[in-house]
Amino acid sequence: MSVDHSGHRQRLKRAYRDNGLMSFSPHEVIELMLYTALPRRDVNELAHRISDQCGGVDGLMRMDESEMLEKLDVSPHVARTLSAYGAAVRLYGELSGMSARRLETRGDKNELIRQVYKPGCRVLVLLGAGREVIHISDLPEGSIVSTVLRRVLYYDAARVITLCPTRLAIDEGELTALKMALNDIDAALDDAITIMED
Repeated sequence: MSVDHSGHRQRLKRAYRDNGLMSFSPHEVIELMLYTALPRRDVNELAHRISDQCGGVDGLMRMDESEMLEKLDVSPHVARTLSAYGAAVRLYGELSGMSARRLETRGDKNELIRQVYKPGCRVLVLLGAGREVIHISDLPEGSIVSTVLRRVLYYDAARVITLCPTRLAIDEGELTALKMALNDIDAALDDAITIMED
């Protein structure tokens, strides 16, 4: 029995626009990438197969074009497109210095700010149990509790650091709510740093 995927591509794009990648399963992230290579094809089944064969998005992003051609049974065009995504992810990781670096925040806040803060933005830093950086992203303006919780659960983070300019500082009530919510999932707010900007 075949599954009707009509409208699926539009629903997936709308979900990405409304919620970002945090709510996506690995095969759905791969589907979005495949839309670039195969703009007029139903890629759901292919995305499932690729995800299963390489262990999800992380495994796919570690493969180069020749490995994809050898192991994934995809066309050269698809392999070239997916390997370009992987190259961009690796380059961004290297440039942002996120690759498993240890980060001691106590007494080293200026170094943290220097390494990851973007002027005028609210930034979220997630740390693993060994205090290694496992995720850095912008935080949207407005309430942050649900956004932070989704990312903590997705990345299985142990600690949270927020960096905010004064004009976008997180108020005490929301920080208290965030601490309580994190405590419920065995994570902790390591620090909420407010940065004075000129």
